[in-house]
Amino acid sequence: MSNLFKVLDCTLRDGGYYTNWDFSKNIVLNYIKAMDELPIDFIEIGYRNIFKKDYYGEFFYTPINTIDAIKKITNKSLVLIINERELSISEIDFLLAPCLNKISLIRLAVDPVNLSKAILKAKHIKSMGFEVAFNVMYLSEWIEDEAFLSNLQGIENDIDYLYLVDSYGGVLPNQITRAVKKIKTITNVKLGFHGHNNLELALANTLASIDAGINIVDSTVMGMGRGAGNLKTELLISLVFKDSNIDFNTFPATLEDFNKLQKKYNWGTNLPYILAGTHSIPQKQIMNWILKGFYSFNTIVNTLNSKIYNKSEIKYQILNKNHNYERSLIIGGGETVLSHLEAIKIYLKLFKTTLIIFSSSRYLKYFEEYLDRSITCLVGNENERLNMINDNLNFDEIKFILPPSPREMGAFIPNGLNKNTFELINSDFLNKSVISHCSISIETSLSIGINNIFLTGFDGYQGKEIQSKEMEIFRENDQIFHEAKNNGAKLISITPTTYKNIITNSIYSLI
Repeated sequence: MSNLFKVLDCTLRDGGYYTNWDFSKNIVLNYIKAMDELPIDFIEIGYRNIFKKDYYGEFFYTPINTIDAIKKITNKSLVLIINERELSISEIDFLLAPCLNKISLIRLAVDPVNLSKAILKAKHIKSMGFEVAFNVMYLSEWIEDEAFLSNLQGIENDIDYLYLVDSYGGVLPNQITRAVKKIKTITNVKLGFHGHNNLELALANTLASIDAGINIVDSTVMGMGRGAGNLKTELLISLVFKDSNIDFNTFPATLEDFNKLQKKYNWGTNLPYILAGTHSIPQKQIMNWILKGFYSFNTIVNTLNSKIYNKSEIKYQILNKNHNYERSLIIGGGETVLSHLEAIKIYLKLFKTTLIIFSSSRYLKYFEEYLDRSITCLVGNENERLNMINDNLNFDEIKFILPPSPREMGAFIPNGLNKNTFELINSDFLNKSVISHCSISIETSLSIGINNIFLTGFDGYQGKEIQSKEMEIFRENDQIFHEAKNNGAKLISITPTTYKNIITNSIYSLI
């Protein structure tokens, strides 16, 4: 079998969705050494991209010095991938010209609807001297589309490999077999397969593709890849090359490296990814929900069920302006709330025209005597947290606020609280921002007509050991604060914070 197909390992590129395309030098060195000793034909080392806002790591841009450094320590053919729909031919020229004689194969991630545009770009890339592959995404959507398949006729003149990419991870082995055989009647272009592991079928689908005569298949170390991940390189080569004399001596070091990464990022399939694969739902958003951590699996599953079965969204009362309050106090989830609890409660006792907005329900029980002038944001898995709160809390006194409709995560209101629940209407501020505890709490204050906003419990993060998830939330919140100020909000933190877009005063100066 090893003489009939090639193996492409794309760990640094696909695994980058978890690390933001940053890997330590030592991890990269161990990985390249391992690939060099294994029956791997191609190593895809990353993307090539033009400048983008926000931070992306080394293998999102894969600078020429990175390519040169890797080229020095491996004899394997190196591969780069680009997003076809994001780049013009002139930009492709700019990105790829320096890679000549260093990179063997350029892969283009191609949306099926852009096939004709992609062919023009492929011709240009081939004229530059590269081999070219199309990674045609969303296989489940075009696998039996006769109109699309007919457009593949003659494509062997334009590209070297045509990849079937199971983007949703929900295609079955018999479908792969039929698809490969069908395409082979239309074109003699070499075929490839890239599988995702939502239904734990990445291996079965890859084996089916090999049996059907596919020419190249993808895998990653420990299956590291976007969402549910990919076929494990170590599984593929151990099974398919079991009769070969493979030197695994260099592999344990890289397995140890990626085992640590797996414990940190926890890629792999689970019920949300399984549902996404079964019903062809993009896993990018599910990955974001899981990584951010404030959506429980139950909330995500409920949301997916609503999307799958087209459940109509319940409408709630619109939150109107209220002129009884001079300012609001937004209470976040940070530890400074408890550190300064007594002072905060004295302030609330003195200033009765302060509306309390809980960005989450975490600290509700500490402010029982003030719940009649409070609003609690229902974002993420707050519905589950509310169900676990002490039964002695009088929910009849609390108003709840939801993001505007349509809601990405739906709305799962605890029993009996519908009459106390309101929703925001769309606004410029939310359109420019993200739906989160932070943005919804600020928008609630602005919607009521309160621009003077005190904050507590938005502590930020300190120290060197900040997780990537925490850093993403920190940046997101800081951007929200910036946009809120541009929309007229006057933000003052009355407890310590590391956010730069908030003025800091002291709660003790107010009491």
